[in-house]
Amino acid sequence: GRVHVAAAEPILSSNVVDDKGIKSQSPSNIVRAIQSHQMCQIFISSYHVEAASRVLGLEHETVRCAVKELGGKFWKPYDAGTQFSFNRHQCRQSIPSNRNELLTVMLHFGHLLAPLVQETHPSWCEWLGCTLTNKVAAIQHATSLEEVEAVKSALQRLFSASDDIVDAVLKTIKARGFD
Repeated sequence: GRVHVAAAEPILSSNVVDDKGIKSQSPSNIVRAIQSHQMCQIFISSYHVEAASRVLGLEHETVRCAVKELGGKFWKPYDAGTQFSFNRHQCRQSIPSNRNELLTVMLHFGHLLAPLVQETHPSWCEWLGCTLTNKVAAIQHATSLEEVEAVKSALQRLFSASDDIVDAVLKTIKARGFD
């Protein structure tokens, strides 16, 4: 893969606030502030969108429209074949076929998708990096868009299936005497 480096202003620990807006220098709040800042700096290529479309079983354009509506920032020019983006033909040739690898590529912008599953899969939402709960309310209106709704439904199916697999494994382990 390619590595893209972004430089930004420093995050001063004296300016970090917790979820309630109170200044806090606790390590977990500092980590959240850094992660939140990093998430805001992420750019998405057609490679990432193509991976997500394959994982979710949706059209490339459906995923791209949804991600854009959710606040995703794309490499410019998107799909122009520059050194910083993949065109659709290059995507098809270079994208992994392994579903686990595709999921990893999609999770590059998982924080944008997290609010879509907050109500149905809160643990996945937290794991995906939805630490800014105020963003959730702002995104709720976007779910009326057909493309966002399609991505939301596909994510819910994906996470429900994953949860079912984990539950089945835990049940099997417990049945064999492990707690």
